[in-house]
Amino acid sequence: VLVCVFGPKPEMYFYGSPYFVSVNVSVKINPVDLPKMDDDSRSSAMAFMSYVNVADTLKPSFFSSVTNANKITVMSTVVSATLPKTTKTDLSTPANFTLRHITPLDCDAFLFCMDWETNAWDSCFLISTRNRHSVCSCKRLTTFALISQTDPCR
Repeated sequence: VLVCVFGPKPEMYFYGSPYFVSVNVSVKINPVDLPKMDDDSRSSAMAFMSYVNVADTLKPSFFSSVTNANKITVMSTVVSATLPKTTKTDLSTPANFTLRHITPLDCDAFLFCMDWETNAWDSCFLISTRNRHSVCSCKRLTTFALISQTDPCR
């Protein structure tokens, strides 16, 4: 497990929004959503954990809403994101998570950003993909990953 706590510095802003970077994931979040660390401070923070080897242990049975006929592959590290000093999880503007692919991209696969807490796709959406990374736009901070689903009958 890789744990990162980030506080944006002026050089870490990208088009006016804080931009956080680690090895397997980068995050762009609206500064309005970042809580103040104390009443007098202008500092704020976001924490996220990257579960680097979890994808190796996840089997298709974990995805209960998907039939066994489909091949499921976890395409990124599993990521948990939270805002310290607040119980707020819903964001005013979706945060964009750029996730590095940990397995080669299958051109016939459908990619999804999957919310681990609800085992559904309702809070994160895939907005772009390239050969080596994909971008998930998330309305709330939670635990999620990028998965691919392939129909073996195609």
